[in-house]
Amino acid sequence: MKKTLLIIFFSFIQLLSFSAQNEAKIRVIVSNDYNTEDQWVYLFEGVGNVFSIEDSVLLAKGQREFRMRANCKEPYAYCWLAFSKSGPIQPVIYLSNGDDVTVYIDRNTSLNPYTEGSKQMQELFSINGKYTEVRNKLQSLKEESLNPAYDDMKRNRLNDSINAMTHYLKLGLSFELLKTIKYPKNYWLELYQIYYLLPKNQADSVLIAAKQKFPDYEKIQLFPSYKKYPPMTDESKANQKRWLTILSEKVHIPLRPAPRPAQVNLDTIKAEKYKIGDIVADIQLPDRNGKMISLYDIKTDYVLIDFWASWCGPCRSEIRNYMLKDYNKYKEWFTIYSITLDENDKNWKDAVDFDKSGAFTHVTWKDQPNRYKLEKQFKVESIPTNFLLDKEHRIIATDLRGNDLYLKIMELTLKNKKVF
Repeated sequence: MKKTLLIIFFSFIQLLSFSAQNEAKIRVIVSNDYNTEDQWVYLFEGVGNVFSIEDSVLLAKGQREFRMRANCKEPYAYCWLAFSKSGPIQPVIYLSNGDDVTVYIDRNTSLNPYTEGSKQMQELFSINGKYTEVRNKLQSLKEESLNPAYDDMKRNRLNDSINAMTHYLKLGLSFELLKTIKYPKNYWLELYQIYYLLPKNQADSVLIAAKQKFPDYEKIQLFPSYKKYPPMTDESKANQKRWLTILSEKVHIPLRPAPRPAQVNLDTIKAEKYKIGDIVADIQLPDRNGKMISLYDIKTDYVLIDFWASWCGPCRSEIRNYMLKDYNKYKEWFTIYSITLDENDKNWKDAVDFDKSGAFTHVTWKDQPNRYKLEKQFKVESIPTNFLLDKEHRIIATDLRGNDLYLKIMELTLKNKKVF
């Protein structure tokens, strides 16, 4: 009997030892930007409907390094770090059991942190670098094309280069990368990016090649379908809520948007959808103090009508990283008429204060009789979305994102010989 118990005991110890050896090990090195106070750091993993907290560590004030472990539920699992107080929003690490990696976190860390010890993450870091290089070249070409000293021939050549570079960034670079990518997760990310942009016959050819190259990677073999997961468990719901709470507290994005009013069939609303070249009718909506603000009372040469919400992460990122960047330089000729979709006024006002975007003209369509008419006219199906108007309230551009917004404003101000 004792012998049997000993065998069971040692078998259990070996099983634990094997499990520990087979886990992913993560060493995190943090810059002094994020260790000025005690805070918890969590390692989350998301696989379908399963949200798990793989590990958590108390990062003490002044501490520069800590270690974590993960028992990954699939190869190249989607994992991310969550700093409870200060730190990057969601640094993602793709992990497999057996990995032993070092992750570097500083104020320049974005979605994919620099990671040593993982060839897959090194490849992803290299891919992101190539995209950044092309985007920077495209940005330089756009800025150069605005040089007032250039004649039409020179400017036309630059515009041809801009169009070619834009197409390359949209599709050409992805095709080049698909030829060289070695790791299935990175391949799947690139495949997902271009598949729906291609004609069906070309998309089918790309997909066949992908399935032949990675016959054992489930996501590629199922694509464009997805694995069906069982309903989320109570544990997964609790872990997801913990992550969303951290996110909400850090960037003042509400944990859950306020319920929208009952949907209205927009087909019953009498209004034509706007298109480029149309003149926008006057809009009157209340600002943060309840005062009605008329679009037609704004006298700047250009107005950007921007639809957003406090709970929309991409909207908030666009505001903080791009829309605010050069606003003071151009505000003499340019106004942002910012229409929130928020149903909760406090969330809206808190987001404006947190983002420091009070210089914009902020209004809300909540409880307004023209709400659904505006929704149909501007085809507000997703956000962020925006419309640039000239002085006659004519739509001259739509969906200006990133650096394109102020490049367009710079182009227009130079064209009209404005001095800034």
